[in-house]
Amino acid sequence: MKLIAHGEIPSHSMIIVRLRGRLGNHLFQYAMARALALDRGAEVAFDLSHFYLKPYSCGLRGFASTGRAAGPMEIGPLVMGANLLTVSQLHLPGRVKPMAQALSSKALSLDARLRPRMHRLMERRDMIGFEQATLEKAMSLPEDIYLDGFWQSERYFLRHAASIRQELTPQFPLSPAAQALAREISSVDAVSLHVRRGDYVSLAGVQKVFGSCSLEYYAKGVDLMQRRYAHPHIYVFSDDIAWARENLRYDVPMSYVSGTPGLSDREELALMSRCKGNIIANSTFSWWGAWLNPSPEKSVVAPGRWVSGGGMESKDVVPESWARVSA
Repeated sequence: MKLIAHGEIPSHSMIIVRLRGRLGNHLFQYAMARALALDRGAEVAFDLSHFYLKPYSCGLRGFASTGRAAGPMEIGPLVMGANLLTVSQLHLPGRVKPMAQALSSKALSLDARLRPRMHRLMERRDMIGFEQATLEKAMSLPEDIYLDGFWQSERYFLRHAASIRQELTPQFPLSPAAQALAREISSVDAVSLHVRRGDYVSLAGVQKVFGSCSLEYYAKGVDLMQRRYAHPHIYVFSDDIAWARENLRYDVPMSYVSGTPGLSDREELALMSRCKGNIIANSTFSWWGAWLNPSPEKSVVAPGRWVSGGGMESKDVVPESWARVSA
């Protein structure tokens, strides 16, 4: 992560983006903020308050991203308080959550009155993906912007795709284990296959919205890759690699990448991007593995439906050039 040099003349305006979730989410949030910053010659700053109560940290380290950590006064103490209340709601008793939500809403309302130059742009809570009206509003806002959302569509930053791709292509040195896998991947018709389970199957609320892709989906994806490549070799990535070993069996060479000692999430993302083709899950992690694949000849298979329901809808999450398959 490239930081603004000390003493450098600051931009006339600032884009502060709230980072939350994990690596795939951070890349979308950065891409949205960076594209707006490029539009207006602004500075990017990161609100990292989400991680005060979380066991994981900012995923942008090791990329050539441009920005810096925002200070408490830039974020706004009231906004920070509202953010911490939002995160803490996951651990609060049910009877206390409405009170926390009300306090959070009041804090944000008061902050808007006290800091009229800072325009807070929030994503719709019932949708994942792209809204043209939201992008137009973001591009028209004067002065400083605070972004609070996930922004999971390339349409939010496609106008600056070349710059975003360059900045988010992994720049960190690979471990010996990752180097060995990278050499192997470069020597075959490598196809990454990602299975997302974790909270998609263990938490009822998340499962209702997303749900894990079916075995039928992966079988269809592998079949498409067999028609695309003469000798495909499947490289499996998953947060439940034991389940993948047990359930994913195809008549092609297969290697199971996740679980390799010494391999980090960032390295798994880098290895996905080096494959010739990608079969992704309804997951931002493998979405970025496919999007950062630089090959103009790549084939990407994606779920036809990004969300299963649960009061959520999705729009333009999957790029038009990717093959959509029933999940």
